[in-house]
Amino acid sequence: MFVLCLLLWMILNGRITWEIAGFGIAVSAAVTFAARKLTGQTRQKEWAVIRKFPGVLCYGMTLLWEIIRANFAVIRMVYRKAKPDPCLKQFSAPLRTTAARVVLADSITLTPGTITAEQDGPLFTVHCLDRSMSEGLEQSCFVRRLQSLEKQEGSHEV
Repeated sequence: MFVLCLLLWMILNGRITWEIAGFGIAVSAAVTFAARKLTGQTRQKEWAVIRKFPGVLCYGMTLLWEIIRANFAVIRMVYRKAKPDPCLKQFSAPLRTTAARVVLADSITLTPGTITAEQDGPLFTVHCLDRSMSEGLEQSCFVRRLQSLEKQEGSHEV
């Protein structure tokens, strides 16, 4: 956290001098100390987040790719003037943590053509613009990626 605070300090200052760097180190140390005391954050927890970063980045890239693919599917549907066959799909996601379930619900909603209508524990209700978009939701790449993030260190948070 200290390094991120210092990096942000340097970026926002726009120039680097000895005075700015020294003051930035002092302010970053004070902010890091206060934040750790107030939130109960420890170095071990910070390292756990850093170790998960590649998996989170991979998940973000997967989400971006799926959003692009779904956009093209909806565009094709609109230009072909195909009448959509909307449906509600219920499925159970094998995710252990609440955070992973919330990320899955948000990812489904961010993907064009699908909206998470309800999420109650592991049970999801998704409205799909077309029945073809509901296929494979329970084994989607989102679920697999989130499961792999959950497995990292037997974590309790994503």
